[in-house]
Amino acid sequence: MKTLDISSQLNSVDDTVDAGAKLIDSNSRYKIIRLLAKGGMSYVFLAKDIKCQRYVALKMMSPEKDIGELDKQRFIEEVQITSQLDHPSIISIYDLCQGNNGEPFYAMKLVRGETLEEILNQIADHNPKYVDKYPLHVLLQIFIKICDAITYAASKYIVHRDLKPDNIMIGQYGEVYVMDWGIAKVCTPMETKQLLRKQSVYDFEDSFVHTLRQMDNFNCKTTAYGQFLGTPMYMAPEQICLDFEIDMRADIYALGAILYKIVYLSDPFLKKSTKGIFQDKINGNTKYREKYVNKWGSKISLESISPVIQKAMQVNLNERYQRTNDLKEDIDAWLHGFATVAEEASQIRLIKLVLSRNKSLSLVLFLFFVSFTSFCYQGYLNFTNTVIDKDSLAHELDLKNMKNKKQLLAKLKLEKEVNEYRNHVKSIKEKLDKIDIDKKNITEMIILTEQLATLDPSPENYKKLINLYISNKDYELANESLVYALATFPQNTELASLIKEIQ
Repeated sequence: MKTLDISSQLNSVDDTVDAGAKLIDSNSRYKIIRLLAKGGMSYVFLAKDIKCQRYVALKMMSPEKDIGELDKQRFIEEVQITSQLDHPSIISIYDLCQGNNGEPFYAMKLVRGETLEEILNQIADHNPKYVDKYPLHVLLQIFIKICDAITYAASKYIVHRDLKPDNIMIGQYGEVYVMDWGIAKVCTPMETKQLLRKQSVYDFEDSFVHTLRQMDNFNCKTTAYGQFLGTPMYMAPEQICLDFEIDMRADIYALGAILYKIVYLSDPFLKKSTKGIFQDKINGNTKYREKYVNKWGSKISLESISPVIQKAMQVNLNERYQRTNDLKEDIDAWLHGFATVAEEASQIRLIKLVLSRNKSLSLVLFLFFVSFTSFCYQGYLNFTNTVIDKDSLAHELDLKNMKNKKQLLAKLKLEKEVNEYRNHVKSIKEKLDKIDIDKKNITEMIILTEQLATLDPSPENYKKLINLYISNKDYELANESLVYALATFPQNTELASLIKEIQ
């Protein structure tokens, strides 16, 4: 159904009325202003409700065509079905009336907004206004509202049968409406249970092949009437079969196709003819890319959402989502950073998602790991020093009883090594005291200070090393040394004050 621009007409009543106005009694409470939209079988007019002083939309059967009795019954059934679906995302019906020629028409809520099809086309064309207003997560929230409406309809045993972006209306204030229930089907509870039991893999394949021959003349993006009901680009494969009963899973397939259009900004099937589209549907010729770079440059991972689309658009009814709510829950899971049921995520994937959802937790775990490593290393150094002290004390105690010359030499050797260690530390400190800090000497000073901090870890030595890193503009090394130092000496305020210097 082609939508016309009415923005300049809402506050003024035109003197000119379309052919539809002639079908309304002059004493009617409704005054037609102009044509809003028209489809193959019906017109929608902007009108004013004189009694309630409000604008409404009037839908009536095309006054220019010879409408059959079956079409009239379907039109009235659309009113009866829609009026009984009391849901925020399903349009409200105000009144069912009869025109001068006896043809039915009805009044419904006037929705000011755009179709999802128009929005997606604007995004695909890089319109910055739409790109900014409708990022992927906003579009998926709209999709969830559509799922809520279809879930509600399914609870009433109603199958829409013509779900597509052109039948989804987005209001000026974020309202989402599922429109055009003209070919909706009512399933009795018993019928629904029997359908879910009896239909299995490719039950409709033979019927599908026979019904394709007369389909080439239909427009694949508009609602077709007659041999089959629905829009070929979005309708489920089983909808083409005259001998196949349709259940709620047909709407799930259409929702999968809508989700494909939302995510990839293109139609799920590239063929131009209706026959070609349905051959692709049967053969599963739809590409589900793992990664997709939006046309405005934002790279979004679709590792979880592509399997959702694929599951919703399964040719085998039993492999599709069996309830619309299951599809909705998978989309909601993806939006909140959880794994979807459709992707059958591995344990590694689940861990990645946990860390992705909880970035602060990831930082805490990283700092804990660094602190724990530093603690273990410091413990190792302390243990090594304790062993050396204990060995030295043991040797001193044994001197009195030392009669073996080898034991005495071993003690002297150990003392010599300790003295050499202390002298080496002292030598490094003396070298540092003699060197002036400038661009030529700073590298040598950093090397010596690193050795000093390793041999004699203390707050003062770490502070010297970090200040040298800062002077040399090695902020990354300064940050690493500061993290290590604070893990070793957490209570030292002088070290803590260096954080501002690094920042």
